[in-house]
Amino acid sequence: MIVRLEDERARPIGDAVLDIGSPLKRLIEAVRHDDSFRLLTFVDPYQNTIFNQWQMPTLLRDLSRLKERATTDEERQLIDAVIALAQECSRQVHTYVRFRGD
Repeated sequence: MIVRLEDERARPIGDAVLDIGSPLKRLIEAVRHDDSFRLLTFVDPYQNTIFNQWQMPTLLRDLSRLKERATTDEERQLIDAVIALAQECSRQVHTYVRFRGD
């Protein structure tokens, strides 16, 4: 899985978060059927999922909760990197966070 910030033409902004070894993917898959995660339940680990600026507050809450479930430093660092993308997205119009599945 790759997570990146994009502009309205799907052009990458900054560095992407690379989920090497898939720890982020596994964490997201573990909560996909937990409706208390309002947006992460929609992330498809095998396809693209895109969230817009207005969805960032909810996505940030989901990511903070996901970080509480992380058990390794690697998992926490990956989630922190995705949180940074979501925070940047919340500050810029016409930007999106894309979860690109495998």
